[in-house]
Formats: sequence, structure tokens, C-alpha cells
Amino acid sequence: MRVEIDQSGKIENTNRATVIAFANEISYAILIPAKVKRQLQEVFRRQGKPRLFVYKTFAAGLFLLINGHLAKIKDIVIDTEYTGHEKQIKDILLELIRRDRLPEPNIYFQRIGGKPKVHYVAHDVFSKKKNADKVIGFEEIVVLVTKKDRGHQRRLKNA
Repeated sequence: MRVEIDQSGKIENTNRATVIAFANEISYAILIPAKVKRQLQEVFRRQGKPRLFVYKTFAAGLFLLINGHLAKIKDIVIDTEYTGHEKQIKDILLELIRRDRLPEPNIYFQRIGGKPKVHYVAHDVFSKKKNADKVIGFEEIVVLVTKKDRGHQRRLKNA
């Protein structure tokens, strides 16, 4: 299966939530609350790596979005959100996939033109017309963006 991924509400806009969604035959959307993004941003500041906040958080969000669906997904088309940083985002995402020994999809970045289904899925959750399939908590995502104990992440996933 091929899915398209879109984002509503940029990661760097920490005063509002971010929604990352995929759509094609099925759709799924996660919401990263503004508070969680501010907490993550502070972690990166304390580590002296504030510029990595956006790219690592976006990649971790992508991972959390597709994680439970990788057995079915063969191709992922991610809407170009951070021009010039696609390779970095893809590398971080693939590292997360490989750590959990999950099937690796083909990952592409391109502008998703027009008004595809995925745009409406992400926008409807962002504008609160629909609920997210999953709301991401700080503990769930911080273990992905920092090199903390991966066993902790697995415990969270199975909880």
C-alpha cells in the first residue's frame, strides 16, 4: 500500500498543536500537543542542540504515525515541509524503524499538490472537526528524540 503524509501546524510553532496524518485506502492521524512540543524544545535547548528540535520531532512524529501500520505500507510519500532537510529526516526515521526491526518502506518527499485526502484528514483534526486517532504524550516521544533506553519505549508501546 502507498500512503501520503501531511502535516498541519508546524512543529516549530509551539503555541499550537501539530497534526501528522496519512491517507490512502485507510487514514490515521496523530496529534502532538503544544505543551509536549514546548517540553521537547526545552530538552533540545538543555542538550545544546536547539536546531535539531524540529527535524527530530518531525521524524519521531512520522515514526509514531506509521509504526503500527508498517506491515501494510510499502511506499510513503511525505509532503515537503522542511526543504533541504529531507535526507536528515529520512535518516532519523529509518534509524527508528531499523531499531525496532520493522519492515522498511520506500520513503519519498514531494509536494503533494491539490487537495488530496490526506490534507483533509490532517486539517480536520487540526481544526478540531475530528479527533486524532492518537494523542502523543511527552514520555512516548522523548525516548525517540533522545538516545535514551529503547526498552522504555517498547514498554510504553505495549502499555
